Amino acid sequence: MTSFKRIFESLRRGMQVDSSFETYYGSLIRNSDSGNPTASEARRDFATLRSQVDRSLIF
Repeated sequence: MTSFKRIFESLRRGMQVDSSFETYYGSLIRNSDSGNPTASEARRDFATLRSQVDRSLIF
C-alpha cells in the first residue's frame, strides 16, 4: 500500500484504531522494564518505521 493511499484511507476512516501500532506499542510496554516511551513518542517512531518499510516495498 502506498503512503498516499494510506493517507487517504486514514482521512476517510477518521480516528479508527491502528492495530499494527497497538501491537507495536503493546510489545514495547510488555518487553521493557522501565523508561517506556509515551504513546505519542512511540507513534512518532512507528510512523518513521512504517514509512521506511513503505519505501522499501515500493522499490
